[in-house]
Amino acid sequence: GDTEDSDDNDTGSKPDVIAYASVLNAFARSSEEGSAERAESLLQYMEEAYSEGGNDDIKPTVRCYNAVIQAWGACANTDVRSSFKAIELFKRMVQEFESSGDISVKPNIHTFNAIISTLARSTYDKDAAKKACEILNRMERMYLAGDYTVKPDIATYSSVINALA
Repeated sequence: GDTEDSDDNDTGSKPDVIAYASVLNAFARSSEEGSAERAESLLQYMEEAYSEGGNDDIKPTVRCYNAVIQAWGACANTDVRSSFKAIELFKRMVQEFESSGDISVKPNIHTFNAIISTLARSTYDKDAAKKACEILNRMERMYLAGDYTVKPDIATYSSVINALA
């Protein structure tokens, strides 16, 4: 076979979380059908490699989760699962953060805005507007309790208005 691609010439370098996050972001920006599923599969691979294999180099961060939520948001008007998948990812992030205290997976303003934006675009989730308002209320409570990383901004309010429209 072609020795250029063989493991014999492996330099020992492996993709790290930054490389994986870049791929996830590409999926998030892609309009190609199946991009969200591929992004989620890659995230699951990263989670398993970290939790089962202890591979710290590809431990998913908030940026990775946000990219996958955005990927689901990109297909929210054509995929019935999009808002449910986005919220499911959010819940996984919260659970991971609350159980481990690991700040690298703590949902931030971008996480919340991506979820609300996904809900605003969802044509299938009949409770999307209600869920968007609930998420906004959660952000406001967290902000008032001293978490300044989730202060609602103009993008937050614009997406909530779009969800209500």
